[in-house]
Amino acid sequence: MLRRWIWLLSALLMIIPACKRSTPLPAEARQRIEAARKHSENRIRTRFADVGVSYPASRLFLRAFKHTQILELWASSSPSEPLRKIATFPLLAQSGSLGPKKREGDRQIPEGLYSIAVLNPLSSYHLSLGLDYPTPRDLRHADPAAPGSDIYIHGGARSIGCLAIGDDAIEEIFLAVSDSTSPSGSPPAAETIPIPVHIFPAPMHGPAWEQLAAEHTARDPSLAPFWAELQQHYTAFEATHRIDPQ
Repeated sequence: MLRRWIWLLSALLMIIPACKRSTPLPAEARQRIEAARKHSENRIRTRFADVGVSYPASRLFLRAFKHTQILELWASSSPSEPLRKIATFPLLAQSGSLGPKKREGDRQIPEGLYSIAVLNPLSSYHLSLGLDYPTPRDLRHADPAAPGSDIYIHGGARSIGCLAIGDDAIEEIFLAVSDSTSPSGSPPAAETIPIPVHIFPAPMHGPAWEQLAAEHTARDPSLAPFWAELQQHYTAFEATHRIDPQ
């Protein structure tokens, strides 16, 4: 499971598909980050200040909901503090349906508990954050020979299994992640704590969820135990605004 950046020069060593990069040139990567900083750094810093969280943050957390099509950014000023919601961004594009990703090419956005594994400034979709899909939990539901890969949060408004949030939003989140993991601007140490990203089918409480879950589990009973396990993590965070161990 990859849990560190692939950054600038190291990008030259990889074969990166379309949603990861458009060119291997480190100079362009630096230019994109500098342009993002000029365009969006004040905006993301203001969001943090408005809710009383220091920037860069001590802890970050991203939470996405497929049905309601939103991505939330949470943060805290210290590891001991509960996380606070910094901003909510709309998903401008997504593909697939509710439920887990099962195989390569199904265009399905996965559901589960992930971490950011890659910060890629050379994306064909402006900037992108790669997730550590598939995890061992995913492989319980997906084709073990071809579970799929390359799940990203990225700019633009197109998706074939990734979370597209637009260029402005990805600039803010990319900077928040980059600055919190490496405020000096150098690549983070290998022991850097990964930033968790939870992807849920929808907010998993209340009558709306109960109706949505009933409709989908009636068509696919295998969703019931899958969502029951995922709901435990959703409920724990709602109660404490802290991330329970994955």
